[in-house]
Amino acid sequence: MRTHARKLQNQAQVLGHSFADLLRPAPLTLKYAKEDVVAGTIVMVVAIPLCLAIAVASGVPPVFGIYTAIIAGIVVAFFGGTELGVAGPAAAMTVLLYSVVAKFGLDGLLVAGFLAGVLQIAMGLSGIGRVVKFIPYTVVVGFTTGIGLLIFIQQLGNFTGIDTKAENALGQLSALFAHTSQFNPAAFELGLLTLLLLFGLPRFSKKIPASFAALLIVTLLAFAFQLPVATIGAVPSELPSFAVPAVDWGRLNDLLPAALAIALIASIESLLSAVSLDGMTGTKHSSSKELVGQGIANTILPFFHGVPSTSVIVRSATNVKNGAKTRLSAIVHSALMLLVLVALAPLAQYIPMPVLAGILIFTAFHLVGVNEIKHFVKDSKSDAAVLAVTVGSTVFLELTTAILIGFTLAGLLFIKKMSDNVEVKQVPAAAPASSDTTLAPDIAGVARTYRINGPLFFGSAHLLEKISDEAPRDSCPALVLDLTHVDYLDSSGAAILAGIAERRQSTGEIFLAVHDGAVKTKILNSDVMRYLKVENLVSSVEDGLKKAQDKYGKSKQTHL
Repeated sequence: MRTHARKLQNQAQVLGHSFADLLRPAPLTLKYAKEDVVAGTIVMVVAIPLCLAIAVASGVPPVFGIYTAIIAGIVVAFFGGTELGVAGPAAAMTVLLYSVVAKFGLDGLLVAGFLAGVLQIAMGLSGIGRVVKFIPYTVVVGFTTGIGLLIFIQQLGNFTGIDTKAENALGQLSALFAHTSQFNPAAFELGLLTLLLLFGLPRFSKKIPASFAALLIVTLLAFAFQLPVATIGAVPSELPSFAVPAVDWGRLNDLLPAALAIALIASIESLLSAVSLDGMTGTKHSSSKELVGQGIANTILPFFHGVPSTSVIVRSATNVKNGAKTRLSAIVHSALMLLVLVALAPLAQYIPMPVLAGILIFTAFHLVGVNEIKHFVKDSKSDAAVLAVTVGSTVFLELTTAILIGFTLAGLLFIKKMSDNVEVKQVPAAAPASSDTTLAPDIAGVARTYRINGPLFFGSAHLLEKISDEAPRDSCPALVLDLTHVDYLDSSGAAILAGIAERRQSTGEIFLAVHDGAVKTKILNSDVMRYLKVENLVSSVEDGLKKAQDKYGKSKQTHL
């Protein structure tokens, strides 16, 4: 009893230490302050246009995107699981956030964001967050591609000056074609110029942040020529103030699916960013700590008018490419953004909506995995099917439903693929040669042998039904099943083996050749042993045939 209590105490101490590690802020160093300040400044310049555009696309005031980047950048820098990640509002979240705002209002989004943060912390502390890694890559590519298409459709209205507000992509496309009389040539030209600058500037110089340059140039042109286009309106220069979102307790249950979707998508985006940074820097991120850090940020943000955030691949990669060395760079990015907000916010009111639409369409273009799609279509019909279904589900259904559909289809196709690789075949009657086993020639009339290669699970267990059906009619009294090449056995496979053993009782018995290990343990603990003696579990086919010969060989000869 004392031993058991001591064991539980030790486990609690280990768990406590792991919780403390996950919740402990990372230390900062000024050793590489110069490099971090330079990188943080560049990331800030890149981030500002994106934060404004993402906020507008999410259905919230533009300044909320700046607030989100400031707070999330600092919090995740201290608590996140990647050294050089930069957190803030993400384009991949815009469609989901917009739908939540449309359904539950701004306060509903803030409450959902808080709940999502709690879920992320729980996922990180419990280790469940590691499950996110098992989402098939085809599903991730299909989902992000679908998000890219949704962002493109969503921004066509601002790009053309046409009012396309609707609940879904089909409604937005219908509104676009129904209201063509609203088409604004000036808006379209500014949006087109934005795209040309975003695609063209990097060809001349990669040191110039294309999104910021496009924002500045197009805004100056629109202001100089007084073009008749919509702008983002006034942006307050105030610091984010503390405020508790209004909670509609009667609709709290309705918000849970939205919170789950936000937590899931934010976690996927963050972990993808972390993996990408690992490849760029040769480091190893902590998935659990990353989710805890993101969760802490998302529980704080709603109280300061911030929308749900995530680590963003583009900003994080920009951070690395511009020489960042420590977490200080993300904090510098947030601090400088705060200074820009206070000093220059009044000028933001002149930013045309088409330029933000162009920036988001450019971002959407990069969300579409063109190279991956080509690879999937070329190499695997099943991967192409999963990709197509996930993209279609993302565009036309709820986002969480799309992930579940894609994950389920990928799982079913994987089961089929595993099942197709399982082989069940009858082995020739002659016993395999062995130095210490001598079998009589008449073994062909005594035992029949089948070899099974591959995992024996619910997806492949049906392949044994032929053996089960033949068992009562088989003239050979002994049946030897070679399971030495079976690396996995589940309850469905064990049930089929039990059925074969039971039906074999009327004419003889079976011998199972199986190595010591998990498969043998599963057999010993299953219903198979109700119809099988322990001595009928043998280590090789030769041993099984030898026992069958010793028991049935003489009687067979006498009968003949």
